[in-house]
Amino acid sequence: TFFSVTMWGSVLESFHWQNLGYLFYFADPWKLQSYTTVEEIPQYIELAKSWMLLLISLEMLVNTESYSFPDTITSVCAGLSSMQMKIQGLTITAFLYPYVWQYLHIVELSPGSLSSWIICFLFQDLVYYLGHRGIHEWGFLWGFHAPHHSSEHYNLSTAIRQGSIQEIAMMFFDFMQAVVVPPTMYIPHKALNILYQFWIHTEQMPYLGPLEYVLNTPSSHRVHHGRNPYCIDRNYGATLIIWDRIFGTYAKERPEEPVVYGLVTPSDTFNQLRLQTAEFKYYLFTKPFLKNEDGTDMFPGWALKIKTMFAPPGAYPGTETKRFFLWHCMKDNEEGIPAINKADVIPFYNNVGAFAKLYHITQFVAVLFINFTTVLNPEYTPSSSYDALIVYIIVAWTIQSFGYYFDHEYPFSIKFDIARLVFIAAVCTLFPNTVHANLMQPYALISLGVLAVAFFTRNVPGQREAAKLRSHQE
Repeated sequence: TFFSVTMWGSVLESFHWQNLGYLFYFADPWKLQSYTTVEEIPQYIELAKSWMLLLISLEMLVNTESYSFPDTITSVCAGLSSMQMKIQGLTITAFLYPYVWQYLHIVELSPGSLSSWIICFLFQDLVYYLGHRGIHEWGFLWGFHAPHHSSEHYNLSTAIRQGSIQEIAMMFFDFMQAVVVPPTMYIPHKALNILYQFWIHTEQMPYLGPLEYVLNTPSSHRVHHGRNPYCIDRNYGATLIIWDRIFGTYAKERPEEPVVYGLVTPSDTFNQLRLQTAEFKYYLFTKPFLKNEDGTDMFPGWALKIKTMFAPPGAYPGTETKRFFLWHCMKDNEEGIPAINKADVIPFYNNVGAFAKLYHITQFVAVLFINFTTVLNPEYTPSSSYDALIVYIIVAWTIQSFGYYFDHEYPFSIKFDIARLVFIAAVCTLFPNTVHANLMQPYALISLGVLAVAFFTRNVPGQREAAKLRSHQE
């Protein structure tokens, strides 16, 4: 329960310094190779999540200008949605990897040797570079990754903003390691490789001198998230930046041209469903059917339409491309990218009133609580077969509810939210032994009461903001 001494003891343990070290790839290399079964491997990302939230909170206090309330909630919610994609506590790739390794491996690395650790580290980082570059340059695969770049802010919460199903596109690159790297070495290196990328999503750290030649740093990664012409398709590295230097995709941050963050065509929404699907819709169903000014097809014939689905996102008739690995990329990565001045850019933002912020914070804390104590808790054991499904529905519904509120889609937003709270209350009544029913039921009923009072006092979250927005548009 919420007041369990064991649970709060576990929360305090999660702030162990060792868990902080995982964010910088600091882990005992010998222990990292001592695991004989997948079940023995610690859930590194789950162990580090408390530090992530704490560091986000601290950065928010230090530099409030780099944060926006709706954008931050949207980023963390995107991370929560991507973390739901698990089978038996493992990511889909980690779950399937042992089976792939059985059929593909041609060499067995000897555990416990320094050379094995180095091989696994380098192989993981190289494969990440290839996969990351692939989902940027290989046609509609960009849709898997675009949500991560959709924020027009650059802070630690941006690191958590992920494509919900990005792993599906990346797993085939990860499986390339199975020729050499065993599952018990792949899983910890994959987790640490991902965790390292958390701290580089910040504007608070300057250029790091000689380290910039080898490591991926905040400066290098700021370039990667930019929509300035010189930033496009640059700096794909995870832990190391050497692959970008080797394959010609490195670009140094230019102090005289501050990075402008986000997509080349800004998404202008906080709606999670739209953020996760917009680029798929464009590259699969819009771009292939574009018309020229004279009304003729820009991509005539079904063969060309299908081909353009796999062409670089910036490729249009007359664009020159070149082959890299399994796909084609742009010859000139700056082609078609408009010049942009940071001083002229105002990041997308919809005002959220004080009462609405307080209400959304309580809903946000509730969804974090239910996540961290259930599906994201390695020690969680469902009390029934439908527990996980109920959690997924509540989390997805709550995340989508934020989007409608932040986009000022009143009155639909309030109707959608009321339906969510009624569902939670009903489930807790019908299934009293389900996930935290003793807490979730009063939470839902109190939230409904708050909305009722807000309705009669005309303080419904988003109502005034939506009215102002409509008035401005008219």
